[in-house]
Amino acid sequence: MKTITDIVGNKYGRLTVIASAGYSSNSNAKPQWLCKCDCGNEYVGIGVALKNGNTASCGCLRRDVSRELNTTHGMKGTKIYNTWQAMLNRCKLPSNKSYHRYGGRGITVCDRWKSFENFLEDMGEPNKGESIDRINNDGNYEPSNCKWSDDKTQSRNKSTNVWLEANGTTMIMADWAKRLGCHSITIKARLARGWNVIDAVTKPIKSKGVTV
Repeated sequence: MKTITDIVGNKYGRLTVIASAGYSSNSNAKPQWLCKCDCGNEYVGIGVALKNGNTASCGCLRRDVSRELNTTHGMKGTKIYNTWQAMLNRCKLPSNKSYHRYGGRGITVCDRWKSFENFLEDMGEPNKGESIDRINNDGNYEPSNCKWSDDKTQSRNKSTNVWLEANGTTMIMADWAKRLGCHSITIKARLARGWNVIDAVTKPIKSKGVTV
């Protein structure tokens, strides 16, 4: 029989494990654990769901978030309200499809912005084509780290961007490619072949023959 790791005393989200609760009754029986939620309720959760973050409360977390989001201010359904709602969801709800890129890696919403009125006061309404942008992509949602930006500006703040420095200038690969008159794949291929960065981003593209 597979050894079950004792997790009594561990805390997962709002749940503290207080005792073993046997196994689930389905065909893929899994260890269950009796937990005490921060709200005071007891809850029986499956161990794997507790550990991977899919279960973080007795259900009160979702209710609390829904209560926050369903408060009306005459702006429910507006772009800025939907932005605020989505921001809270991806940082607080493990079931949100984007949680792993936000709350799952420690990004939070500051206490002040848990109120929509405060968020609106600090950010103001966005212009057409703008969305919320964190200045530091690894930082939290808070007044000092957020602004409204258009898609082009936000694309330069993605953690997947590759920044290259040559001759004292630092730009993302896409901008070097634009300056060189080629696709960024060309620069990436040059680097993969062992070219140094300066040659990869400055050497002219051949007009005839094989493109390098």
